[in-house]
Amino acid sequence: MPLRTSPYALLIIATGLDLPAAAQDQAPPPDKPAEQVYKNIQIFKGLPNSQLMSAMFFMEGSLQVSCGHCHDWEDFSKDEKPAKRTARDMIRMVRQLNETQFQGRQLISCNTCHRGQSPPDAPLPFAEVSDAATGKGDQALPSAEEVFARHLQAAGGREAIGKIHSRVMKGTRFSSEGWHSAVEITQEAPNKFKDTFKLQAVFANVFNGARGWNQDNQNVHPLEGEGLTRLKQDAEFYRDVKLSELFPGARTAGKAKLKGKDAFVIEAKSVEGDRRQLYFDAATGLLGRIVWFESSPFGLIPNAVEYADYRQVDGIQVAFTIRHLRPDYSLMDQITSIEQNAAIAANTFEKPVMAK
Repeated sequence: MPLRTSPYALLIIATGLDLPAAAQDQAPPPDKPAEQVYKNIQIFKGLPNSQLMSAMFFMEGSLQVSCGHCHDWEDFSKDEKPAKRTARDMIRMVRQLNETQFQGRQLISCNTCHRGQSPPDAPLPFAEVSDAATGKGDQALPSAEEVFARHLQAAGGREAIGKIHSRVMKGTRFSSEGWHSAVEITQEAPNKFKDTFKLQAVFANVFNGARGWNQDNQNVHPLEGEGLTRLKQDAEFYRDVKLSELFPGARTAGKAKLKGKDAFVIEAKSVEGDRRQLYFDAATGLLGRIVWFESSPFGLIPNAVEYADYRQVDGIQVAFTIRHLRPDYSLMDQITSIEQNAAIAANTFEKPVMAK
């Protein structure tokens, strides 16, 4: 099942930013400075191109605004909006505070003051009585290996999962921005993945087993950095069987509430080196949430994917509700049909060659 199909990169395409030309199916080029890829870069000169969108998303999430708060939708390079000039001043202020007061550590950010509001407003909260100090103790927690094994069994077991080689899921994708669209997610073992949905154009996120990209009707945008890492992990068809391999050195960090239910929290680094938190329902054993953190010039951006409404399909449990959560932009895929061992066209995961 996919963790994150990178819909956020599609926002870049939809807004018409000046992006690099589509590359052929070859190793991704070096990460250029942002000012060599985008127009009118002032405050982020020297920032790797792959981190510019993370900076934008961090600010959106901190203020709970959209791109149009600062940018002209017709031409993102324009500077007419006062909010864009204010944002540059605020970034300079944050950088100066971190440099002069915190030895360059990213301790101050937009979210320090705004916390999801524009303009910032921070009323004092009511004090709440907590039972955290009552001395209640949990029983001994299961090891990460035990939690992984229980999830595998609950999902259907190694033998049943191994009989499935492809999957096509269809349903509706709902956005926190208010739109919805039909969505189709195609997976093929061992590690090919594609999701497709339509707004003004047809958008897709694809990993072909070696490389990943976003595409629309006119453009192909190769993924690099953290975006490519996440899509590669999303594409792992037999993740349920390979949890110990994909997350070596995992440990059980404790218990937490997930949608009001007890869950065991596993902390681990993936084989690619990024930190993950995995939540497993304590009652059913099934995976309910995966959390990771995306780098940005202001600090880490939390991301999560949640799995719910598991149902049995061909002897294995599959989630029919998948939520992709971020501070700035979230999606929910509500699946209505799943076909396993479906025939997949040979060119499904091929990178298209766009006309120049």
